[in-house]
Amino acid sequence: MFDIVSVKQIATQFSPAKTPPEEFTLAGSHEISIGTGFKTTLKSGTRWVEFGRLPEGTVFITKDQVVVVEASNIHEAGIVVRQDALVGFFLLVEKTFTPAKQNQIIK
Repeated sequence: MFDIVSVKQIATQFSPAKTPPEEFTLAGSHEISIGTGFKTTLKSGTRWVEFGRLPEGTVFITKDQVVVVEASNIHEAGIVVRQDALVGFFLLVEKTFTPAKQNQIIK
């Protein structure tokens, strides 16, 4: 029997980034959980560029790795940062917010 586990998706309002976009480089690796049993790893040294804004925080994307959140399906995502902490993910295709199980300081 296969258990279906889904990613919690919250409707949100996306606004594109303004110019010039904010940027930062991740100093260390981070493993982030959204509570599905699968962790998302963010690699050390990746360069993140502001993609847009949500009420939940600023969305950043990188070209240095493919970021995915996983449950029974896999979703490509950007990270959502508020006050230097990763608070969740922005699912790029679905255009929804997925909260992290626990906020994690990354900047």
